[in-house]
Amino acid sequence: MGIQGFIIFLIAYAFYLLFAYKKDPRFSLKYERVPSFYFLMLISALETLILVVILIILNLLIGRDLISIFGLNRLNLTGEVPLLGFLGGILVFIACLVVGSLISLLHRKFFFYYKPTREEEVKKLILASLPRSRRKSFALLTITSLKAAIFEEIIFQRLLT
Repeated sequence: MGIQGFIIFLIAYAFYLLFAYKKDPRFSLKYERVPSFYFLMLISALETLILVVILIILNLLIGRDLISIFGLNRLNLTGEVPLLGFLGGILVFIACLVVGSLISLLHRKFFFYYKPTREEEVKKLILASLPRSRRKSFALLTITSLKAAIFEEIIFQRLLT
């Protein structure tokens, strides 16, 4: 079941990438003016929706039960499980910030000739598209993070196991 789920995921992900490279300026870096953060969120939501719909269709075509495939029969939102997941997410985020900072520091110290132009361009695109209001920026980033967390849970904890 894991190998079959993985193959289905790879097929769906290929379709996702085809859409993303055509429509998402974060992939192609082709845009006339900086797109709004709302547009980037819409594109991100469409990409996720496309991936989920393709996963559903492929799983239905081979006769897999969607309730068990997406783990809805094992869903546990009682007690401390959501709180532990939230706290774990915060700890992983902090760890990633520390590791990212260390890598950046070592990169500047030992590889100062390397210019990460693509990464810089994507960072510029994202930062330029953020709303000027901190409250709106925080709300949009929170929604995006929750969407990513839920989708990751569906794919890696439910579909591929």
